[in-house]
Amino acid sequence: MLLKLFKYDFKASARFGVPILIAIAAAGLLGAVNTGVTVGNVGKESTFEAVTNAPFGEMLIFFGMGGLLLVSLVLGIAAAVMAVMLLVQYYRSTVSDEAYLTFTLPVTPAQILCAKLANTLVWSLFTGIALTAAGTAILGTGVVTAGIGEDFVNTFAELFAFLNSMAGQSGLTVVLLCILGAASMVSSYLMLFMAITFGSVIVRKHKALASVAMIFVIHFVMSGITAVMQVILLGDFTIKSLMYDGLIAVNMFLISCTILYAALAVVYFLVTKYMMERKLNLD
Repeated sequence: MLLKLFKYDFKASARFGVPILIAIAAAGLLGAVNTGVTVGNVGKESTFEAVTNAPFGEMLIFFGMGGLLLVSLVLGIAAAVMAVMLLVQYYRSTVSDEAYLTFTLPVTPAQILCAKLANTLVWSLFTGIALTAAGTAILGTGVVTAGIGEDFVNTFAELFAFLNSMAGQSGLTVVLLCILGAASMVSSYLMLFMAITFGSVIVRKHKALASVAMIFVIHFVMSGITAVMQVILLGDFTIKSLMYDGLIAVNMFLISCTILYAALAVVYFLVTKYMMERKLNLD
């Protein structure tokens, strides 16, 4: 039943998720074309001064940089819209009128939360991949058009070789960074779910407004608490750096931060689950 619930959420998210991904792809394509045209024309001159003194040179640079800024803005807005829409979907299916249907299904609140979290993480991953592809297309077009593709590839190969040579020492650090990023993302989304649910618990009317307010309040409070905990861990990291090898101390710091975020995620999950079971007001 959990898988069926996830499939339902996934299909519901696809209604806005697919158009957003298409918009990201289109923005990336336009950004690549803009970069290619701008770099292609600028590359014909030997210096920046020569470009600005050329006919329509300043206008070319203005529109080129403006276009790149606009594309970057569109990509940022698209990512933000995806995150907001995923939270709106959670609100609609768990605390608004649609919640009646959700809670009549033969599933537990824990399963509902797991399905919502999995759906949110999958679409966030899709968004990250789309943004990475768009950025790569824009950068790659600029590099190729400028005629520095070979130098760029050689530089990248040297960097890769350097990282590979240190893989025995830093491989674990890279893995820990990825795990920390995943734990942080899961914790952040569960915190937002908890804030939305809590907002609907404390009021009978204007649940949407209360949920938004609680997002800001809880995010502010938890950000402060997390910052204090990270400062404490950073101090501990400084002490351990004097006792152990630097890389070992870094790994211990990353593990500590991961445990912190994992613990917060568990707390957010249990509190939200409790409110769904005992406190949720669907009147």
